[in-house]
Amino acid sequence: MEDNREPGKRPDAHARETLLEGRRILSVDDDEFVLKIIAKVLAKVGATVFTASTVSDAYAKYNEQNGAFDIILSDISLPDGNGLDLIKNIKARGYKGATLLASGYVFDLDINGTPEEERISFIGKPFNQQELIQKIVSLVKK
Repeated sequence: MEDNREPGKRPDAHARETLLEGRRILSVDDDEFVLKIIAKVLAKVGATVFTASTVSDAYAKYNEQNGAFDIILSDISLPDGNGLDLIKNIKARGYKGATLLASGYVFDLDINGTPEEERISFIGKPFNQQELIQKIVSLVKK
């Protein structure tokens, strides 16, 4: 059997590069540097990443793509609103994909009595590449 892997790559490297292959992610953050890093990290594992830096930009990207995202990742604090309201409003429009809020602030989202499909996952900032990838993979595999 022929080995078609790139020279020098470990056998698991290809599997890592395709963890999110075919997945479409909308990433929303007002920090352009953070957006670029997230897009680069997720693209390395196969995702197609769309970025927005404001709530209004996120709605525009969502509408342009007809809501065809596997996950929406949003910072909580945005210049023209907040990520929690953004996600709640998008879910109210019928979005059924995974959602993930990110923040450097510690807080509790009250999920008692909230149906599973309405729950929003959280990741604390700062997070490293592996934490982000693992969190997103776990959400899209549900």
